[in-house]
Amino acid sequence: MKTLRPFLILLTFLVSVVQSKAQVNSLKVAINKVTESYSAVKVAIEAEDGDAASAKAKELLAALNAVPAKRMTLSQSALWKKHFGQLIFDTRHISEVTRVHHQKEHFKRLTENLHTILTGFKMNKAGI
Repeated sequence: MKTLRPFLILLTFLVSVVQSKAQVNSLKVAINKVTESYSAVKVAIEAEDGDAASAKAKELLAALNAVPAKRMTLSQSALWKKHFGQLIFDTRHISEVTRVHHQKEHFKRLTENLHTILTGFKMNKAGI
């Protein structure tokens, strides 16, 4: 019985470490999906294709809403909460209009806020 107790403690510790890594990985996957969707919007806007930018912005909106805030550290969560509303606002506007000039106005703020988040999260090695 004495040898079983340390084994159970070690097993509990290992399970918590694995679970913690899984949480970080799911957040990384979600953030990577956001950056991929952002890049698609960027390509469409650079091509002056308002319809494609609108469609890609809808995908970005879904990706932003799918980011698991409960998987964030306290500093990440604070940063996310600070910029999330503006990210959603600008992305929604891009998705609702097809005029590229108007989309570019919102895309500029979207880029600034997303850059701040990605820099603060320190998860993505590639810039936006």
